[in-house]
Amino acid sequence: MQDPEGLVGKDIAALADRQPAGIWIASNRGLAWRDPTSGRITPEHLPTAIGAIHCLVVARDGTLWIGSDRGLWSRPAGAAEFAPTPIDLPAGIGPVSVLRLLEDRTGHLWVGTRLQGTFLVAPGAGTAVRLPGSDANLASDTVYALADAGNGEVWIGTYGHGVVRVDLSSGARHRERHDPLRSASLRDDRSQTYDRAAQSRSTEIQPLGVTPPAGVRTSLRSGVRGSARIPAS
Repeated sequence: MQDPEGLVGKDIAALADRQPAGIWIASNRGLAWRDPTSGRITPEHLPTAIGAIHCLVVARDGTLWIGSDRGLWSRPAGAAEFAPTPIDLPAGIGPVSVLRLLEDRTGHLWVGTRLQGTFLVAPGAGTAVRLPGSDANLASDTVYALADAGNGEVWIGTYGHGVVRVDLSSGARHRERHDPLRSASLRDDRSQTYDRAAQSRSTEIQPLGVTPPAGVRTSLRSGVRGSARIPAS
């Protein structure tokens, strides 16, 4: 990528498709977009209050969502400015760092945070509310990965607490952890990044940028020692 003016920093935090064309690039120098025809890179004006960007996603309705070290921000399609989206936190907790974002097939935005677990923004809602559940770890998880598994589940990859599989229909959840007695379990409980292969008939979770081989069912990056497979239920 040609960037003679240095508009994009060396530390790339996130990429997302830009509508109607191009790609958003979030880096340590803010937000910019690249034109696919000319290759030109154009910086995007952001409020200084957004802080350092960790993640971004373009929703089906064209809203651009940004997660940063100062919370959750959004700009609806056609709007000129970004605005903060409140996150429903207990009193006394300051700005939460948003590490991962995902829009699922139902249009809900999943918000993964540092040390505060996972939140949801329902379609048309103006506040991110905590993902309900009785698992005490859900309220304190650091979420490094989110993926729609394509089988009616969303997967939440956490640091130190494994992977939580959430059924979109029933809300039921199951936490996968490292099990030294199971060769197919997570190598450890620190899941970092994964993505879903859209062309597969089965559930496939792979490290970002890796094309999954034929026949692989479910795989995710765990810790620093490689990949682990979990049979799809």
